[in-house]
Amino acid sequence: MGYVTRFTPHAQRDVLKIPRPDALRILYRLTELRKSMDAGGHGGIRREGPPVTRRPMATQGR
Repeated sequence: MGYVTRFTPHAQRDVLKIPRPDALRILYRLTELRKSMDAGGHGGIRREGPPVTRRPMATQGR
């Protein structure tokens, strides 16, 4: 059996209101997040997209 993410009955009813492709994407991401957290805590979370770059504090807000 695969990895299962459980939801309360109230949350399950709310999921029924979401279009199926979106619901599947959300459930997949929640399952991946839970697997990552079980494997390595916050360090196990995989972030998608480009890395965030920040300006030095002295130049922010100018």
